[in-house]
Amino acid sequence: MDIVIDFRNVIEKQNSSDINGYDYIVFLTATYGDQELQDDIEKFVISITQDLTGKKFCVCELGNYYGYEDYFFGSAQIIENYLLSKNCNKHLQITSIDTLPRMDWRAVDHWIDRLGKNLK
Repeated sequence: MDIVIDFRNVIEKQNSSDINGYDYIVFLTATYGDQELQDDIEKFVISITQDLTGKKFCVCELGNYYGYEDYFFGSAQIIENYLLSKNCNKHLQITSIDTLPRMDWRAVDHWIDRLGKNLK
């Protein structure tokens, strides 16, 4: 089975109208500030008004979690809750990757491997 991947930078494209053309939606996003979305990402997410029944999604968030006791609730949880409210099916558990004191590349590799296995 061939998988076609299409990358969209939602900062540049604030309209979610073409999201219906996809079966699987992957969000790779940053947690900004104190567990919140960047304004442009939030605008994109709330522009998703259509029903997403039959579509699947997963979310990976990157952030500086140093000093936070509970860093598993950030931008990914906000996006996940919103997509679930639109009847989209969660396909993978949220992955939160710490970027301080340096990028955790092993965690990135592990997430990519899990994503690849689940797409087959």
